[in-house]
Amino acid sequence: MLEKIYNAINDPKVTFFLFPTPKLQELCALNQHPYIQKLTPVVRQFLMEGKVLPVAKEDVLNFIEGKLSPQQHFLMSTGEVRVAGAVEVMANKVVKQNIQGSS
Repeated sequence: MLEKIYNAINDPKVTFFLFPTPKLQELCALNQHPYIQKLTPVVRQFLMEGKVLPVAKEDVLNFIEGKLSPQQHFLMSTGEVRVAGAVEVMANKVVKQNIQGSS
């Protein structure tokens, strides 16, 4: 799985997106979580409406390696990081495996 993600990161044709989960949409609608409150109104509205946001490849790599800020990690782990046109949620699976493996 990890190799697939690294290949996707290195492929210039691949674009990553953050898909809002129902949980992330609800958090945006409530606007009570401190990390959600730091989002711009436009970004919050996009996520509430179920629209996707582009994610930089460097951020995907940092997400996998556990190097994101707490706010970025929260958003990416509460939502789903996907490759454009792919259904599989690869990055989130790898992060969850890393967290479970280090516990």
